[in-house]
Amino acid sequence: MGTFIRFILELILIFWLLRVLLRFAAPFLFRSVAQKMTNQAENYYRQQQQQYYNNARKSDGEMNIDSVPHNSTHRKANLDKGGEFIDYEEVK
Repeated sequence: MGTFIRFILELILIFWLLRVLLRFAAPFLFRSVAQKMTNQAENYYRQQQQQYYNNARKSDGEMNIDSVPHNSTHRKANLDKGGEFIDYEEVK
């Protein structure tokens, strides 16, 4: 019975020490993680801005088309395949 009580007391002491240590260490850990995330975000936005400005600089008369509709006439042909609709009256 004495070893069980000693085990419980040691467990309580270990958890209490971990709690105290984490209370002091957590701000440093979170600060370093936040700093790394901020640096990554700044680098990402800087790259995006640089790509935008590099693409935005075009010489006079140069044209850039980003997207072209694919087969727009093909879609209209599919819609017209239904034929005409004729109203009818039911004869009894």
